[in-house]
Amino acid sequence: MQELKNCPFCGSKAKISLKGNNFTKERSAIAKCNNCRANIVIGAIKNDCDWVLNKTEEAWNLRVRKTK
Repeated sequence: MQELKNCPFCGSKAKISLKGNNFTKERSAIAKCNNCRANIVIGAIKNDCDWVLNKTEEAWNLRVRKTK
């Protein structure tokens, strides 16, 4: 896993947490800002916890470039 980038809205640190495990029917991960509570949730039924965590990290760390 890579490190989570700071929040794109307020610049504060973020953390990631996992709900469920590889033995539960559903699992999800949430990346959430510690300050403004901005968040993103990724869930899965067929994929394992590592996949869910990686996809959540990728989504949180994604930054869109401004175009002119």
